[in-house]
Amino acid sequence: QKAVRIATETLLQIQKTEHVLPDPYTFNFFIKVCDRLTSGKEKFKLIHVAFRYCIEAGQFSVPVWSMMRNSLTPDELKKMLDMNLKHSNSQQQQHRGQNRIERLKLSDLHTMKVSDFPKEWSSGLDRRK
Repeated sequence: QKAVRIATETLLQIQKTEHVLPDPYTFNFFIKVCDRLTSGKEKFKLIHVAFRYCIEAGQFSVPVWSMMRNSLTPDELKKMLDMNLKHSNSQQQQHRGQNRIERLKLSDLHTMKVSDFPKEWSSGLDRRK
């Protein structure tokens, strides 16, 4: 779809541009486009790529987490978190976060808060002020 292509190209341009910084709403709106206009593997793949960029940029926050919880099934959410915890920069944070997620029931994922995840995922939020 044209809207998905435009959203994806825009996100890629932001990622390539050094003078434009994404914020949590950049990712929130991209995930919303994916949720409303794609499905299945394509939806999961696009949201995963955006989520990965989001945590690399340190922009993981309440709007992003809320949109992810509303857009993905508990199984998809757990799979995505597991995939990204494995790539987390800090081994100590990775270990703590991964153990917490592995112990949770799938239904508990929807009650988790941003503060339950590695701090580095939200580390860029302070830089925007």
